[in-house]
Amino acid sequence: MEASAAPAAALLDEHARCTPVTWRVGDHDVDLRTKVGVRGHPGIDGALLALGEALRRGRARPPAPAGGAGANRVLRALDLTGAPAAMPLWAAAAGADADWTVALSSAAALVAAREALAAAGTPRTELVAALPWEVSGPYDWIVWRPPADRGVRRVRAELAAVAAALAPGGTALLVQHKDEGAQRCEREAGASFAEVETVARASGWRVSELRGPRPGPPVDPWVAFEPAGDAGAGGPVRAIAGAFAAEKLDPGTAVLLRALAARGPDEGTGEAAGSPRVLDLGCGTGLLARAALAAGAREVVAVDDDLAAVRSATAQLGGDGRAVVVHADLLRPVDPAQAPLLAAGGFDEVWCNPPFHVGRQVVGALSRAFVAAAHQALRPGGVAWFVVNRALPYERELATWGGHADVTPVGERAFTVWRAVRARRPVSGSRDARVRGR
Repeated sequence: MEASAAPAAALLDEHARCTPVTWRVGDHDVDLRTKVGVRGHPGIDGALLALGEALRRGRARPPAPAGGAGANRVLRALDLTGAPAAMPLWAAAAGADADWTVALSSAAALVAAREALAAAGTPRTELVAALPWEVSGPYDWIVWRPPADRGVRRVRAELAAVAAALAPGGTALLVQHKDEGAQRCEREAGASFAEVETVARASGWRVSELRGPRPGPPVDPWVAFEPAGDAGAGGPVRAIAGAFAAEKLDPGTAVLLRALAARGPDEGTGEAAGSPRVLDLGCGTGLLARAALAAGAREVVAVDDDLAAVRSATAQLGGDGRAVVVHADLLRPVDPAQAPLLAAGGFDEVWCNPPFHVGRQVVGALSRAFVAAAHQALRPGGVAWFVVNRALPYERELATWGGHADVTPVGERAFTVWRAVRARRPVSGSRDARVRGR
């Protein structure tokens, strides 16, 4: 095993590990799971803490099923909190009988939710990878935590989806922080619901009940833009609002495309140069994957944790038989049948603009895991191309590779582009080839 493989494997094992975390709601200890990539990790998201306090104080509670409390029907409930199956696990602990659907867009959250539900043996819970407008109602109770970090357009699309999925006599809970636009969301909810009532406030968080959904047209979550003039970016882009760089070409991606367009013949991937198999790791809207196809890749696999990004990248790449898009927590796909697509050592090149946030929280472990995943995905002699914020210490993460070089385009000050090579054979140390920008 080469010197850098063991640290990479250890980092990926750590990334994959779920850890127990307890959500205390009154007298009930709700056993959840969390992991790197889940909002609030290593603890619990503040929205969930605020919701728990509202539940404890009786300010929020599930409604009776349609037809009255005595009706011979179990409540249908939808968990849109983004937390790993928090609501059905609370309901089981509190004795609140319901058939639950948990819709999650994050592959990491799906991993944690699956493990938490298995450990608890929670019955009557359907866990699905879905965006809010992809689930079918009617539901008697919907608990929704808007993704305010994804922008107003995305929140509006989800609000319309919640109204469409709620039964006429049902209740939706809205949980949001005042700094995330909670009051604006409540005001806009007034157009979709007959009643909007704030039932709890704590530490800036607001919990509101929405009742009496009004029929209305869905809000189109798709946006479009034209990344004209940027090397390799291609033509028009169609993406879901809130996916990474859904409304413009991300400046870091633009810098990486410039560096890739300027690479020399000695910076290819050996025998696969000119027709590599490329992994777009953390693909966002799929622009890097599209550029790889345009550059002559024989196959491109685009991977993202976020289902909105997966849907968006599919829109960019769906017409090309050389491309496939995978919903995955790094190299672990949600659909196990897709695991062979991400087998270790299966790629000649990795193109990556790695994330370092979950929501608005900086998560360094996530960035390190992306570098480790790129290393594992590459064959010996394969090349990874990373674009990173210049202030972040990625060079430290690349020091144990077979070699790495700074290939940032001349004049670029905000980002650094790294070209890193997985060693062809075992090495006792690291070879560090630093080359300042072109």
